[in-house]
Amino acid sequence: MITRWAKRLIGEHAQAVVDWAPAIGLLLFTQISIWLHPTTGDVPGPKPLASALYLLMAIGLAYRRKAPLAALLLTLAVSGWEILRLPESEQGSFAAFLALCLATYGVGAYSGSGVFLAAGLLLPAAVPISDSIHRAIAFDAGWALSEILPFWIWSAVFCLIGRGVRNRHIMVGMLGERADRLERGREDKARASVAEERARIARELHDVVAHGVSVMVVQAGAARRVMKSDPGQAEISLLAVEATGRQSLAEMRRLLGVLRTDPHALDLAPQPGLGQVDDLVEKIREAGLTVELRSEGVSRPLPAGADLVAFRVIQEGLTNVMKHAGDARATVTIGYRENRVDLEVRDDGHGVKSHSDGRGHGLFGMRERVSLYGGSVDAGPGPTGGFVVTASIPTVAGP
Repeated sequence: MITRWAKRLIGEHAQAVVDWAPAIGLLLFTQISIWLHPTTGDVPGPKPLASALYLLMAIGLAYRRKAPLAALLLTLAVSGWEILRLPESEQGSFAAFLALCLATYGVGAYSGSGVFLAAGLLLPAAVPISDSIHRAIAFDAGWALSEILPFWIWSAVFCLIGRGVRNRHIMVGMLGERADRLERGREDKARASVAEERARIARELHDVVAHGVSVMVVQAGAARRVMKSDPGQAEISLLAVEATGRQSLAEMRRLLGVLRTDPHALDLAPQPGLGQVDDLVEKIREAGLTVELRSEGVSRPLPAGADLVAFRVIQEGLTNVMKHAGDARATVTIGYRENRVDLEVRDDGHGVKSHSDGRGHGLFGMRERVSLYGGSVDAGPGPTGGFVVTASIPTVAGP
């Protein structure tokens, strides 16, 4: 529980931890050096003044994200004060060196201005140069170039590291935004494809229902005409009206569940079904694709809506083969089961690399159609290569 609480607390205040933890660490290090361990190389000068100056420097470093140049200038000022207080035999404190590296990193990482970056690279050189000037004037010592360059190089390296981290964060952010835009675009296209397909399904189901009602009217009229002269034939006609009415009611319920978006007039041409698969396969063959058509089980008439959906699944599967499989052979299998019809479109082409990932617009529409009838669609690479589309469509109308 304590571990989870600590992780949650750190996660909520991660930026504050990153900003304040190094500053507090340096503050504790310098205060202990000032008050408890006065040794060679520690902070010189009056202890209260040194303590106050390093406190200000730590606060400035804690705000290096918001004011990176101010934090650097404050660190340089404290480092310069320390140099002026050093005797000839002593070097500046390691805490000042760490503070300066942290400040130059902050300038590189958190400042967007090129002027600030130049300041972060050049200004730290003032510390070793001032040290050499101070020693030359106060102690008549020569210039220590071997001490100036390493100090400046270290601070410049930290500044450049900060700039590299900043550029990487910017690049990662841009890539993330681009990925989000692409994902949103893909989702929008998928929704548009589904909406278009649903509108098309609505038009086709409307035709199916209209055809069913027309058949009912014809059968009812025939029953009325022969009701007295041939009651048996009238009963057969009425049974046909009942069966057609049940199917039409089931199709009507599906139609009401489909969002209609196309205001254009409906195409009243007869809708295709599995009876037209032979013609479809023949057209595909004429286009240059080798197709084998297989049938399993006893062929029987299907409800009009399911028959139309089965035809569209085979049509879409063969279209995908022509578009993506290259020089391939396709096999279409129609399996008539007791309460369903199983469909399979298989090819031996290039496989999944040449096909969509199963989320293409055609497959979206295919799944939308089949789902209206409680069926399922699966699409993916075949076990021996190529691509396989399978579908199972119930053929028993709902109550």
